[in-house]
Amino acid sequence: MASFADLLKAKGFAASPESETVEVPVPVAAEELSFAAKVVVRYTKKGRGGKAVTLVQGVESGADGLLAKLKKELGVGARRDDDELVIQGNQVERVARWLESQGVKKVVRS
Repeated sequence: MASFADLLKAKGFAASPESETVEVPVPVAAEELSFAAKVVVRYTKKGRGGKAVTLVQGVESGADGLLAKLKKELGVGARRDDDELVIQGNQVERVARWLESQGVKKVVRS
């Protein structure tokens, strides 16, 4: 029976010469979140075929990671549209409270 190191070598992974451990690349750190001076959370139906959505404006960087966490934590459908986050339904209060719990200093509801 082949050792674990032999199996890894057969698959193309190289073990370090000092030991029988495999060098694994360190994942790239997630993009840091940064917000504008204020984050605006608003409800609208305009231009969406009568469907209600909640818009979040003021996320400067890390919007994709924030969106994934928001979707998972609140159990809502959402997407990114240019510089704003579009969340399905009237979720203004829930999203505003969640953003405040994530450390956003000023959240404006409109």
